[in-house]
Amino acid sequence: QNGNVDAYTSYVQHRGSIPLHWSQDNSGVTPKPDIDINLIDPFYSTAAMHFDDLFKRYGSPIYVLNLVKARERTPRESKLLVEYEKGLEYLNQSLPEQHKIMYRAFDMSRASKTRGQDVIGVLEVIAEKIMQRTSFFRNGDCESSQPLMQNGVARTNCIDCLDRTNAAQFVIGKRALGYQLRALGVIT
Repeated sequence: QNGNVDAYTSYVQHRGSIPLHWSQDNSGVTPKPDIDINLIDPFYSTAAMHFDDLFKRYGSPIYVLNLVKARERTPRESKLLVEYEKGLEYLNQSLPEQHKIMYRAFDMSRASKTRGQDVIGVLEVIAEKIMQRTSFFRNGDCESSQPLMQNGVARTNCIDCLDRTNAAQFVIGKRALGYQLRALGVIT
């Protein structure tokens, strides 16, 4: 409506696999192949390299939203959940308080099967926390004329980076869009 044509905003998210050495045997016809952790690295060097790259590209905080299943009759995904959490704890020991990796596990699969559980509502709350921490980019030609930087990034993962990750990133993106439209003066 009355927004400036030179004004623009952006929001960046990151999606990826769990940064550990793991694999699934896909040679059979099993719909849910076993997950194997191939290399136990007590220093979590692969995860360290990955998060170092994220810090260089996006700054901090890095907000990890892990959508891997937490409880299973036969441990599959949950094996990675436990190892990933150990890795993040290890990495956070050497990071200053203001740069520690923020972590949230949400068993979206179980929540969607639980009666009365509002999966999207939980994701909305998480998305708001992420936006409060990372903000978004806007140039100086917006309604408020003050530039704003996104600091840090939301990093979302599940096992296959498909449905659960798509849903979570959609909700985070929708929340970011609301902030962006407000900054551009499109909505109040």
